[in-house]
Amino acid sequence: MVGHRFAYAGFPVLFRNVCTMNTLSCMHQLQTLGDSPFGSLRNTKHLTIYHGTWPLLDCRGDWDRNALWVGCRSWANSRAAEDAFRRYTQFITQEALREFKPDAQFRKLIHSFPTLNSITISHVNRWDWKPLNNEQYNALIKKIWILPYWTSFVADAVFSLLNVLHFFPHIRRLNIFGSLSPEHYVPGVYPAVSHLQVRSLISCNALKTKTRDFLASFPNLSELSISLEPGGPLNEQKLLLDALHWPQLCYFALYNVWISENELFGFVERHGRLRHLALDRITLIQGSWESFFVRYRDLQNRPSIEAQVLFAISSPDCVVEPEPLRLFLSQKDLPWPFFDLSDGIFPFDLE
Repeated sequence: MVGHRFAYAGFPVLFRNVCTMNTLSCMHQLQTLGDSPFGSLRNTKHLTIYHGTWPLLDCRGDWDRNALWVGCRSWANSRAAEDAFRRYTQFITQEALREFKPDAQFRKLIHSFPTLNSITISHVNRWDWKPLNNEQYNALIKKIWILPYWTSFVADAVFSLLNVLHFFPHIRRLNIFGSLSPEHYVPGVYPAVSHLQVRSLISCNALKTKTRDFLASFPNLSELSISLEPGGPLNEQKLLLDALHWPQLCYFALYNVWISENELFGFVERHGRLRHLALDRITLIQGSWESFFVRYRDLQNRPSIEAQVLFAISSPDCVVEPEPLRLFLSQKDLPWPFFDLSDGIFPFDLE
């Protein structure tokens, strides 16, 4: 047993970072924890919410024949299977009822964390295609014998959070790990958020205006990291960077984007406070990387840069090595140090 003194002392440390599943029962558990006599969640700084979508199956036959069913086939007609299907039905019914007021659930949850400053919304399926290793998740799967869909859409959870975010100006950092389509986004303004990370923002020609509106909803960003996911052909992974501006932006990371040299350089040039730029798997649809970095080298207040694999439609692709790039940017008489990916050689030897 743990004494009351130790409980009081340990509670604030143990719960600085809290994780929960985006299910009604898990949210109730968290609120119960906050009402503990040994303390509260007033010291929690970061909250991670894991989101998933489960199949809606009306009958037992559809349930145990579903591709996501994880029960033992030899138990398919057992009492254990009957109990698991009953628990599955209860779970689905409970989750369906909360769909009528998801925003209120998020508001009630976040209200339990008075000093919270950071929220992550992540799909339960991780990026390496492994299921979430989380006690709540594992317990739920053991109870209902069925997995959530592998497709990692998180828009429902993200938009429910955004609908109540204006009530919590102390939340400064928002991380979104999962496929986010802005198709049904209703524009708002979230001036308190200064750090935004979005992995797998779905982009295509049909959504480019919605994507711009979503990003423009955070006018006071100082750090921004974006990775796009195709909602159509790969060459539609584009951002309207010419239409976006964040006066306070200091850190900008961009991944999996198709863009022109002029648009990318223009974005860097007009963000005078930018201190660091990170690029990976960027495809230039116009211009060349040699030209971009020559222009970048001439910037008066040049941000530090981290670049990796860079592609181009009308000029050679390249894998950027940090030291040759550093030398190239520091000495104007050095030639471009990167050849095509297939060449694998540099035009000068660092030794």
